[in-house]
Amino acid sequence: MADSLRKAANEPFLVESDEGEIWTIAGTNSSIQFLLDESSAPIAILRSRGNPGDPVAPHFHKQAIDTWLVVQGKLKVWGGEEGRVLSAGDFAFVPPGVIHSYQVIEPHTEFLGLIHPAEWVNFMRAIGEVYTGKGPFPSNDTRHFPVPKFIQAIKDGHDVIPVRDHKLPEVQYEWSGSSVPSKMESYFLKAHTGPRYSLGNQTLAPLCTAATTDGKFSVGLLEGSSSMPVAQELSKLQFPKTCFMFTVIGGEWEITIEGQDAKTVKTGDSYYVPPNMAFGAQAKSGFSRAYVFGGEGPGLDVIFAAGTDITGKILGSDDSPVDDKIKAKLREVVQKEGIQIHGL
Repeated sequence: MADSLRKAANEPFLVESDEGEIWTIAGTNSSIQFLLDESSAPIAILRSRGNPGDPVAPHFHKQAIDTWLVVQGKLKVWGGEEGRVLSAGDFAFVPPGVIHSYQVIEPHTEFLGLIHPAEWVNFMRAIGEVYTGKGPFPSNDTRHFPVPKFIQAIKDGHDVIPVRDHKLPEVQYEWSGSSVPSKMESYFLKAHTGPRYSLGNQTLAPLCTAATTDGKFSVGLLEGSSSMPVAQELSKLQFPKTCFMFTVIGGEWEITIEGQDAKTVKTGDSYYVPPNMAFGAQAKSGFSRAYVFGGEGPGLDVIFAAGTDITGKILGSDDSPVDDKIKAKLREVVQKEGIQIHGL
């Protein structure tokens, strides 16, 4: 469980569920699995699993952007003057300068967090320790939070500014949020709402885009089915500047990279695709789902937006072929974003 995540930035790699570099912070009854860090990418992706505990001390960052994406369980998240209870599929985004906190409130909660810049996760290493216990996380850690480590990490220059005596706002248990901003601001997005696009027998629901993050990253939910082969136009995509991490949350996906053997990525596993590598993704189960994180550049949403808007609908509700009209839109995307769609 203590294997280093350090990888070469120009090589794809697989991170299996419950393997690799896993840490814990004393007294939190949770674990932190590093799926992606600064050794490979400009973004970091963490998987946290744990039981209910105290809220994280309110704080803000001068540069770092925080996100929360719940896989299972429930999580309170505060951002600025608002608070929400997040359940599976819900998403929260907090930009620099905004006071925030979070709290696990249901047993066996799991969430994913994308952080930019990636170097910020070294704060977790500075105040934590390698997790060597049994099970996915410590369930009865009665130790105190490591305040001396926390203070030293701040003195060492880590981008965390605590806000003493900050009163967290009341959280909303019932809430709605269905829009993805086109500029940097705090927001909450409810599961199964927001934009959704269908293209080439797959769907993508953007949770945030490069426009939301000033070009720093994107996040989307990709869905497909083994009964619906991916269209030729999506079988080989190439983004010169953007790296991608596929984290599978349901079924299996087959990721192909030009010049390499196809890789089967199972539920709970994550697969990294470096920039400028031609790749494709095909669902290998009846219903396959994966969160796709893109780092520093356009995300998959710029391609899928050329397809059919199926907001409020599900996979399979649109079977429109990639016709000449859509191909024309895709060529415009290629010209504007500088990416390659080899199937066009």
